[in-house]
Amino acid sequence: VTMDVTDAASVAAGFSAITVEFGGVDIVVPNAGIAHVSTLRDMKVSDFERVLSVNLTGTMIVLHEAAKVFQAQGTGGSVIVQASKNVFAPGGSFGAYSASKAGQHQLGKIAALELAEHGVRVNMINADAVFGDAVPSGLWAEVGPDRMKSRGLDEQGLKDYYRDRSLLKVTVTPTHVGDAVVFLASDLASATTGVTFTVDGGVAAALLGVALAGLGLVMPRVADAVTLREKLLVLLGGHPSIKASQDSVRAAAEAVGRPDASFLPVATLTGDQGSLATNGPGQRAPQHTGRRGCAQSALL
Repeated sequence: VTMDVTDAASVAAGFSAITVEFGGVDIVVPNAGIAHVSTLRDMKVSDFERVLSVNLTGTMIVLHEAAKVFQAQGTGGSVIVQASKNVFAPGGSFGAYSASKAGQHQLGKIAALELAEHGVRVNMINADAVFGDAVPSGLWAEVGPDRMKSRGLDEQGLKDYYRDRSLLKVTVTPTHVGDAVVFLASDLASATTGVTFTVDGGVAAALLGVALAGLGLVMPRVADAVTLREKLLVLLGGHPSIKASQDSVRAAAEAVGRPDASFLPVATLTGDQGSLATNGPGQRAPQHTGRRGCAQSALL
């Protein structure tokens, strides 16, 4: 089934065809994505809108149709949104892509809140530098030359650069991302929704963003001397299974010897809301064991 995610009628027709052919939809993976390299100063509005039309509006259209199907079926399901490491650690000259992925990530969070009552789990994958293996990456074919030029590297040197900047020093492949999708779609993750699942080898710049999103905190001002480790220790003062409070964060700041650091809790997370949403206290989502249609959106 071919769908153009920028065309609402095409996506609706695609879901209809899948439902007829396979008897329903169990798993949806909004996966279509394009990129554009440009500074904000040089960005053309048309290029910015083109990226957003696929990555952001396209995801909204797919989630819109998926929500209608899942609600009508009443049998639960799973959605895995392909976001990006750029959600929490954007790169220069990558504004259109980074903005679109941040918005896509937010749509995933909202879908997790809205679809939980229908037994549908929605999780996000933040991958980074997925160059491709047997099948080359179309995205990197587009943006790779600019990245190589800016860093004075050849194709292999660019791959090595992204591998070596990760904590695990690994090359992320489509298989890694695919394994994460299968896990999140399976019953092994039946109690998990609203989660940001990283597949990036461990990018230090993105770690703090993930922790902040999980704890519902923002850090408007932190002394330069506070290291990443100290920041994470401070965040652990407000554990997500209880309510993050100003007192617990302040106590943690004092524990690492930086009582002068400023941390502002702007939201609280408990077991039944935010990124830890299940289906509410005492409720259990229907077990999802169906093996029918798997709708993976693509721009063709």
